[in-house]
Amino acid sequence: MKKVIIGILVVGVFSGIINNFISISSKSGSNSENTASWPVSEDEEGSSESQPQACNPPTELNCSNSDLRGANLRRMDLSRGNFEGANLTGADLSFAKLNYANFSHATLFYSSLDGIAANADFSYANLSHAKFGQGSESYSQIDLTNADFTGSDLSYAKITFCTCLKTNFSKANLFHTWIDFSNLYGAKLPELNLEETVVLSSRMPDGKDLDGYTP
Repeated sequence: MKKVIIGILVVGVFSGIINNFISISSKSGSNSENTASWPVSEDEEGSSESQPQACNPPTELNCSNSDLRGANLRRMDLSRGNFEGANLTGADLSFAKLNYANFSHATLFYSSLDGIAANADFSYANLSHAKFGQGSESYSQIDLTNADFTGSDLSYAKITFCTCLKTNFSKANLFHTWIDFSNLYGAKLPELNLEETVVLSSRMPDGKDLDGYTP
């Protein structure tokens, strides 16, 4: 009788151990499954941490007289922005949209501008030693009156229908620069090699009009 009771107790203890082991294993498997397929909420999927958003300034940004030396404005939409009198020395505006932007009296010394700048205002701006219009980008109907391009790189730039009154292009690189339907009256130009620089239908610094120019 004692042997029977002891056998029952051993079987009961052994059965309990097996049940505990099965329970722990099932919980562990359940946790691993949840970890592998953790659901991501719509808020988390669209969060700024998982998907960083481009930082574009608002339309008609006002940065007049601001200190933006060395600023990284690459590929930004700065259309209609006001940068009058701003200091953008060494700033990177590569591939930026500058349509209707105001850079009058701004300092763009050693800056990079090879984006799109239709109808922008660069009058009286200091663009000396800047990279302007590289990559065959077109600058149409921009105001370059009294702008200073001394030592700047304008190679492959397309300048069309622009006002370049008294603009200083001294020592500028005009290799394969295309100037068309623009007013260059009073501008300072380096000695041009017309095999490398194309000037068509424009008013020249001495006031002479090339064929087809209409003010």
